[in-house]
Amino acid sequence: MDPTGAEPSTVLHVVAFPFPLQGHINAMMSLCKILSSRKHSLLITFVVTEEWLGCIGSDPKPDNIRFASIPNVIERAMAVDFSGFMEVVMTKMEPLFEQLLDRLEPPVARIIADFELQWPVSFGVRRNIPVASLWTMSATFFSVLHHYYVFTQAQPQHLQPVPYFRDHGDEQVKDIAGISSTHLEDLRTVFYENDPQGMKTVMECISKASKAQHLLVNSVYELEPQAFDSLKAIFPFPVYPIGPATRYLELEHSPSTTSDNVPDYLKWLDSQPTSSVLYISLGSFFVLPVAQMDEFAAAFRNSGVRFLWVAREEASRLKESCGDKGFVVPWCDQLRVLCHPSVGGFWSHCGWNSTQEAIYAGIPMLTFPLFLDQVPNSRQIVEDWKIGWKLKRAKVGSDYLVAKEDIFEPIQRTSNHITAAYWPDRQINIPRTNPGMDSVKAEPATVCHVAAMPYPSRGHINAMMNLCKILASKTNNIIITFVVTEEWLGIIGSEPKPDNIRFGSIPNVLTSELVRAADVNAFFESTMTKLEAPFERLLDRLEPPATVIVADTFLFWAVGVGNRRNIPVASFWPVPASMFTIFQHFNLLPQNGHFPPLDISANKGDERIDYIPGISSIRLVDLPSSIVLGHQQMLHRVLEALSWVTKTQYLLFNSIYELESQVIDVLKEDLPVPVYTIGPIIPYFNHGENSSVSSNHNDLNYLEWLDCQPRSSVLYISMGSFLLVSGSQMNEIAAGLCDSDVRFLWVARGETCRLKEVCGDMGLIVPWCDQLRVLSHSAIGGFWTHCGWNSTQEGVFCGVPLLTFPIAVDQIQNSKLIVEDWKIGWRVKQDVRGESLVIREEISRLVQKFMNLESDEVKEMRKRASELQQICQRAIAEKGSSENNINAFSEDLSKCAGC
Repeated sequence: MDPTGAEPSTVLHVVAFPFPLQGHINAMMSLCKILSSRKHSLLITFVVTEEWLGCIGSDPKPDNIRFASIPNVIERAMAVDFSGFMEVVMTKMEPLFEQLLDRLEPPVARIIADFELQWPVSFGVRRNIPVASLWTMSATFFSVLHHYYVFTQAQPQHLQPVPYFRDHGDEQVKDIAGISSTHLEDLRTVFYENDPQGMKTVMECISKASKAQHLLVNSVYELEPQAFDSLKAIFPFPVYPIGPATRYLELEHSPSTTSDNVPDYLKWLDSQPTSSVLYISLGSFFVLPVAQMDEFAAAFRNSGVRFLWVAREEASRLKESCGDKGFVVPWCDQLRVLCHPSVGGFWSHCGWNSTQEAIYAGIPMLTFPLFLDQVPNSRQIVEDWKIGWKLKRAKVGSDYLVAKEDIFEPIQRTSNHITAAYWPDRQINIPRTNPGMDSVKAEPATVCHVAAMPYPSRGHINAMMNLCKILASKTNNIIITFVVTEEWLGIIGSEPKPDNIRFGSIPNVLTSELVRAADVNAFFESTMTKLEAPFERLLDRLEPPATVIVADTFLFWAVGVGNRRNIPVASFWPVPASMFTIFQHFNLLPQNGHFPPLDISANKGDERIDYIPGISSIRLVDLPSSIVLGHQQMLHRVLEALSWVTKTQYLLFNSIYELESQVIDVLKEDLPVPVYTIGPIIPYFNHGENSSVSSNHNDLNYLEWLDCQPRSSVLYISMGSFLLVSGSQMNEIAAGLCDSDVRFLWVARGETCRLKEVCGDMGLIVPWCDQLRVLSHSAIGGFWTHCGWNSTQEGVFCGVPLLTFPIAVDQIQNSKLIVEDWKIGWRVKQDVRGESLVIREEISRLVQKFMNLESDEVKEMRKRASELQQICQRAIAEKGSSENNINAFSEDLSKCAGC
């Protein structure tokens, strides 16, 4: 065929090229019909071989879909040798397709190609034509193959895993992202058993996935949310769940008659009782042994159950042996049959199109998987969705058969129990768009979809993730997409999280986490200017659409995104409310002559001010470092961020009302938005769980070491994960600790090996630890901290007094809260003025005094720390201030979603 014919210039010309097998062609044609119904300016050229054009060329289709053919490179019957068939498709179709495109008018603007045709992606790149890859099977199957591809890139010796799977079929696999636990036996056919060349070809297709512009998956998001979330987090382009790509649009207008040589099965179904007929179809591709077909026929005859069996070429022979309870036909309109009220069950080979059609029709299934994705599809039906039973096969000779005795029982059981009571509504029915169908529409539960965007720094990400985990525990009707850069996804992507939290990633548009400390101001500025556009593109891809944005206050552009899209925004302030109010009332500083900054090396820095509402008397030098050190650009951005808060719908403080009550009261009075104190946003919900702790290389297990130490005898030391302490200061700290003879556990990150040599045998130095677990240990008697807000709250939560060593940003203000307001700690470093070191003698003296449990001053400090611990734990208990606020905010989220 050589279609020409000029089309209007406004027409978008799409070429659709399916893999040349029935199931793939059906899915692609259904997608094209859906697209053509949505956009009438589309012109779709549907490309098939001449043989397939003869099969489907007379099928009804919209006027804006036309057929084009290429020569037959291989007959479809040759697909029984699947590996050889794929090899021909991969190597001989491309030049014919390219020659066809050269003839098409108007020029092609888009290509939609079956994912298993790997060459259209490269072709599109060469011609600068965007390509959308259509994956016609389940997202779960794709995820399994993709993760296996990634694995084999690292360990190519495992490219053929089937022998292992065969011998270890009962083993469970639990670590494929987005996939529930599965047996190795269920993956055996996925990896092309006895077909290494087929496996290699599929891996080549997977390797080209990222070169497409879109990935379309013939599935429904709600059926496979975890698999889709995993794929959306992996790929840099939109992943669209567009299923079910079935012929549901045609149901209302399809005829009720059949071809002359086919009995009128629809009239027969009309005469059967409701839900009494078992529909049987085992696909159009694979041929079962005659012995198995005969076992089926005998079982159907003996069961006494009504059935409609699509037996294709065997129809004439099997009619004679099936008795008078059923109909055997060579073909039927499957979706129309499944939607007929007399059909109550579906015996299926679990092809993906058939699986989706059964779900659309709300029909339970008996599963008889044969090959490839059919086995994992069967597992989803039986184990994940719980809408079917699987028939078990036993080896008879060289074949695996189901004997008629083993068929009879499940058929009877299905017939007896096809009722609403036995097959409860799994809430996965696909709502039907055809009002003429006799069915009950399942209305999906209203879901609140939160897009959470933290500032890309460890402390901010930790706080936002902990908040999301708390929100996720409050209601089942919430989905949270946690948005991070690809770099951060690699860092935190494998950490445990609830099922209703999924990751979404945006490109690495920022300086790497590994080097950002070298220029904090430049990194901060880039977060203000480079993240908005990719975040907004991500929002465009989210399904269901986001109903609320929870964004770090410092990412003020998120407020503008929400306002433009009419999406409510909750601003999350991850540091103390005291710091917020200082910036909120910044104008008071120049009014009182305290800004621009003074010479902080002079005594002027010790001057106290008391005119900031809610803030007790404070030294000028204890104001946030951007003010004290005159970082004009950063200060300007922080003030800009606060100016956007009044345009949000909610303001969340990672703090406890009782610890900053005066500040919170002032802000509630000043601000026009609801203010919720919801802290401490630390992982207390994991507190006390039996987590496993691993040590790097030959490091000792620090928890076992702590178990051997006397109660309250160990000083825990950690100075954060971001801002660096100079090498000379680290040496002074090491020497001071060594001189003090106090036991210590020191998290020294990159300096571990060097510092071990100079610290003596009183302590343990590790590169990392589970901080909350350590602070909760009975051996810990104090915490030397950089005063990061998360660490400060963890220290308060555990009732541990603190030695403060602030470095920058909010840490100076936090140190002031600890020492002066709460009176649960002492300063090691007095302020940020100058580069002077805290020398070993000062450190040794202070550490000895701080860890002296007999000192009255220390006893008073410890008593106060215990009192604050109780305040903190009451706040998160039932009816506590933070718990009440979290519940109130959770209700607000539900209102945003219309729940």
